[in-house]
Amino acid sequence: MLPQAFPYSKFLKMKEAKEKRFLQLLSGEDWFVPVIQRPGVAEQYGGLCSDREKTLEFQLDFLNTYLELQSDLIYDYLEPWHGVGIYASAFGCPLYWSKHTAPQTHPIYNTAEEIAHYRKPDIDNCEVMQMVLETIRYFREQTGDMLDIALTDTQSPNDTASLIVDTCEFFVLSRTDHELIQPLMQDITDTMIQFTERQLEALGKTATQPGHIMISSPKLKGISLSDDNMAVLDPLSYKTTSKPYNEQLSKHFGGVAIHTCGNFAHTAETLLETEGLYMVDCAIGYAADPTPNDPAVIRQRFAGTDILVKVRLGADELHLLEPLIDRKLKLIVDISTTGTIAEKNQQYEAAKRAIDDYVSSST
Repeated sequence: MLPQAFPYSKFLKMKEAKEKRFLQLLSGEDWFVPVIQRPGVAEQYGGLCSDREKTLEFQLDFLNTYLELQSDLIYDYLEPWHGVGIYASAFGCPLYWSKHTAPQTHPIYNTAEEIAHYRKPDIDNCEVMQMVLETIRYFREQTGDMLDIALTDTQSPNDTASLIVDTCEFFVLSRTDHELIQPLMQDITDTMIQFTERQLEALGKTATQPGHIMISSPKLKGISLSDDNMAVLDPLSYKTTSKPYNEQLSKHFGGVAIHTCGNFAHTAETLLETEGLYMVDCAIGYAADPTPNDPAVIRQRFAGTDILVKVRLGADELHLLEPLIDRKLKLIVDISTTGTIAEKNQQYEAAKRAIDDYVSSST
């Protein structure tokens, strides 16, 4: 969809109502279990990301679909997404672009000796970082500042370090000699603060937070981090090489929302200790992840906290929701639906009915 064809007034009216309900849920003013679904996003996170004109048109199609797609809450923002290696690139990692996939990041350090002499980051001369800023400006110009725009996908300091350094070597060092990689971890964190501030300056009044993969709002603070390594790091490594740096970002930006792929039960206790954590995104169904979390464990860990948990699963995995329903748990259900709009909406309605039944049986 071309920017001039987008139905701004109609979309913004819907967006206002959805955002109000989201903020009520987040604040604890109202308890309910929203069901959300997303239009297809594969192209946005694939080869299309190298072309800002086409990615804007695709994202506008995505947002426009919500006018027909039933969803209690919506992902209501544009995103300057140009791959996951943005911060690694600032440290000198080459990105390999393809017409068919997102850019691939290649590590540049393979040994502890090489890491000790890592290259300092360079924001001003990092091509993909400048690309992100240019995309933000392009989105704003083309939409007349009518739509919210999120930060680019921010891989956590730990995830980013495992792109800069050979992943196996990084995991070993994070367990056996984490002091050696502390300078690199700190420089990554500082670079994230600096570049995020650059993005927020470029976003201006269109900024929405926390951002990537999270339900967001211009009325919120914080930053969304993709911290996938927590699913494979041992608890000690996560505590020493991930949590402290996530907390620095949280402190600077007024909170943190954390997404992870995979099963993170073994690091959940440390995650819960993260200062400023207010939102988590994870999978409980195989349609969303090949190693999903046990929903009963998610309930056990997060019920009674003030953390909003968004869980992802397939529309044919609704039975997994039963162990999750608890009035002490702030919950969003993100279902992967398939088929036509009408078929997707039928799957949404089925999820709503299932949740109503589980709520009734739990009270």
